[in-house]
Amino acid sequence: MKLIAKVWSVLLSEILKTEIKAHQVCLMYTAAKLVRASHKFKEDSYIDAQSYLEQARKIHEKNDTKEFTEKFKNYYEL
Repeated sequence: MKLIAKVWSVLLSEILKTEIKAHQVCLMYTAAKLVRASHKFKEDSYIDAQSYLEQARKIHEKNDTKEFTEKFKNYYEL
């Protein structure tokens, strides 16, 4: 997802204010699956959407926790 985020950020660099993050790639894939599911039933679309959403949660949680820990690491060392 990180590589896809980098490629999308390059392709969209002229209109983006910030780079796309890996968890946002997952969210965009989820949105695409939801659009597909809204037109025609295909069980795979729902399974894929759930998988992408779970992956987004894990990536986002990991990155936010890491960022928070780094930001306040001096407090943890006390």
